Amino acid sequence: QGCGPSAEGDDGIAVASTSQVAATTTAAPDLPGSPRATTTEAPDSPDTTKATTAEATQLVEIPLNARPWSGGMRLAISVSPVTAAGRALPAQELVLDTGSSTLAFCNASLATAGASTEYMSCNRYNPGGAPTGYWGRFYRGGVAMSGLELAGALYSVMEEEEGMPCDEGFQGIFGVAFKQLDLAFGYQDLSQDVGVDGSKCPSAPVADFAEPLLAALRSSGGPAALGVYWSGEAGVGEGALYLEGAATSNAHAAVAPVGAARLGEIGWYDIDVQEIALPAVERVWSGASVGCAPDSSKTACIMDTGTPVLVLPSSVIRAIESAAESGFSLRGPPRGPPGGPPPPTRPGE
Repeated sequence: QGCGPSAEGDDGIAVASTSQVAATTTAAPDLPGSPRATTTEAPDSPDTTKATTAEATQLVEIPLNARPWSGGMRLAISVSPVTAAGRALPAQELVLDTGSSTLAFCNASLATAGASTEYMSCNRYNPGGAPTGYWGRFYRGGVAMSGLELAGALYSVMEEEEGMPCDEGFQGIFGVAFKQLDLAFGYQDLSQDVGVDGSKCPSAPVADFAEPLLAALRSSGGPAALGVYWSGEAGVGEGALYLEGAATSNAHAAVAPVGAARLGEIGWYDIDVQEIALPAVERVWSGASVGCAPDSSKTACIMDTGTPVLVLPSSVIRAIESAAESGFSLRGPPRGPPGGPPPPTRPGE
C-alpha cells in the first residue's frame, strides 16, 4: 500500500508498490449502513444548513495543505472526529493517501469519540523499504472536514505504529482508495513493534470496509467522482480535494493539459500506462511490458499521493543510469519523423 518514507525494492531500485488483497470478504454483521454526509455548522456560521448526502457532496471543495514529511512533500487534510453528542474534537492533520484505504488517527485518546467495534485494522506499507505500519481497533462515529460531516464513518485509532505520519505535524493517514485495501480483522491485542518482525497481522480478514469518503459518495446516488489538485507549491491551501460535481467542474479541471485517462479500481487508482520512452537513447517500453494494466492487482501501476516520488520499473531505472553514464542527455527532442512534427499524444499518454 501507499505511504512511506521511501519506495525502494529489495535491490535498492524504485519499483511499483503493490500488495496482495484478499479475494473474497464479507460485510461486517454488526456494522450496517454507510456513512451519511451532512454539512457541519461552524461556531461562527449559525446559518449553515444541513444537507443530504447527495446535496452535501455535489459541490464540495475541501482545502488541502502541502507540507513535507519524511523527506518528501505530502498533501494534508484536516479531519475532526465528532462525538456522539455532536461535538467536533480538535482537527487532526492527516496525510491524504490515494494508495491506501483506511482513515486512521495516531492519537490514542480519540478512541473515546466513536463507538467501539469488534474489528481492527492492521496495515503494512512501503514494501521493500523501511518498516511502516500500525494496528488498532475500528470505531464508528462522525468525522468532519471543512464543513462536511460524515456520520457513521468507520475509522481506526492506532494502538501501535512504526514509521507512520505521526510526527512532523502530521497526526494520521486518510486513505481514499477502494475498499479492497481496507481490510478488517477480528480484534486482538497484538502488542508488538509493527514491521520489525514482518508484522504479524492476522491472515484472515473478516470484512472489507469502504473508507468514509468513498462510502458517502457511493450512497449519494451521483457519479461518485473525486478529484485531487495540487499547485506544486508548499503551503496552506495549495491543494484541494473535490467531490462529485466539483471534481469535473472546478477551475483546474477545465484547463488540465492531459485528457481523460483510463483508471482501474482494483483497490488502488490504477493507471493505464501506454508506454514509457527515453527519446535520447531511443528506448521505448510498452505499458504491457512493464506490467501496467489496470485489470489485475498483480499488474498495478498506481497513482499514490502517499509516495512523494515518481516510481519506475527497475529496467527503466537501469536504462536511465546507463544512458547518463554514457554521456547521453536525457533531455532529448520529442520522438517523431526526422524533420517532422512529433506524433500526436493519445488520451492518458
